[in-house]
Amino acid sequence: MARGLVLKLSARNREGLWLFVSSLTPRPPAAHAYHCRLWPLLTNVRNTLSPLFSEALSVDIPELHKIDYTTRVDSLVETYAEIAEQAFACFLDEVNDPAAKDVYSAFDDPGGVMDQYERRRVSGIKTIVFAAMAIEAAAFEFSAMTLGDQIAKKLDKMDLEGKWMIATQLACGQSFPVNSPAMNGLNSLQIARNALVHHKSSPDDSEGRSVQKMMKRWADFEKDQVPNAFKTLVLLSLELDKLPNSIIGTLPYYGKDPFHDYPRHPGVKAVIERCRMIHSNVKGA
Repeated sequence: MARGLVLKLSARNREGLWLFVSSLTPRPPAAHAYHCRLWPLLTNVRNTLSPLFSEALSVDIPELHKIDYTTRVDSLVETYAEIAEQAFACFLDEVNDPAAKDVYSAFDDPGGVMDQYERRRVSGIKTIVFAAMAIEAAAFEFSAMTLGDQIAKKLDKMDLEGKWMIATQLACGQSFPVNSPAMNGLNSLQIARNALVHHKSSPDDSEGRSVQKMMKRWADFEKDQVPNAFKTLVLLSLELDKLPNSIIGTLPYYGKDPFHDYPRHPGVKAVIERCRMIHSNVKGA
């Protein structure tokens, strides 16, 4: 019965089903770096389905797609994401600091406002840069774990949006919606990251106008781009989890835990909750 059903599937769906079955390889707890917490159940599913499907699928599925889920070492996705989250929490604290509401003068620094400003700027930069690094590292790992390192290295030459769109299309049979909140946020994040990487200084003046312009420019940049960076990290993870056949989540898990939610900075937690609502509304639309 199962074999007859498999043989009636389209070639594209059979490939997707094979990726699903072959990805259910258990990993030792010590090597577990990703968010799936159901390995015992998945192991049973794989052991049950593999004998039924492997013979039927082996006839017409290219060898390229028969890739087992493998454990990878030296992953920094979780590390980058954790740095981004901690930096975002610090950024929120600095923004809510009463000193942040003081008016800064280029020739006066009452109450250490300039120090507070610099801490906020550092936290904002770290949030943007490390969120982008986490997303880029996760894109490579997703490609490598679903399509193989050879294809992943070819996709790695593309821009960040292209890596995710093509890798998910090949691995899941469906990519992210082009105008989804995650993709829109990713586009803005790339621009912000590039602006920081290629930042250029500007000349000073004796009246302090250049400093005032700098402060205004950074304030606008932080207001728009820092929250977007962390929101994009969360939304991309949520959208990746909902793609067809996407059993491999190379980004941290930000979905609602069925048992308990992990302790987080209140401001960060509120942003994650907001992202869940955005994702839920888009999914239901």
